[in-house]
Amino acid sequence: MWFIILLLLLVSSCEKPQTKETLKTEEVKSMFKERGCTDCHDKTRELVGPSFMEIAKRYKGETNAEKILLRSLKEGSCNKWKARWECMPPQRVGEEEARQMIRWILTLEPQSYQ
Repeated sequence: MWFIILLLLLVSSCEKPQTKETLKTEEVKSMFKERGCTDCHDKTRELVGPSFMEIAKRYKGETNAEKILLRSLKEGSCNKWKARWECMPPQRVGEEEARQMIRWILTLEPQSYQ
């Protein structure tokens, strides 16, 4: 009996604990899905719109990146991607939710873009 309890304790302690950052990432990813963003965007692949990695790459180092992307989300945008895609209509996303999503995109590292 003690052996079984010890074995269960060992197995349960081997799981990788979820950090606050991991939980936040999962929360943001679910926001993208709930808001329909993933219908047109993917993390690494181009779909109807550019990938999140491509967006991160374009705005890396841009001082007003968050402000620019927030405006695009709230008001919509056209012709930002050299006519590869049609216009993105304004999105119905709350201000704080939009900021969290944008910050997540901007944390993506272009070198992991493969």
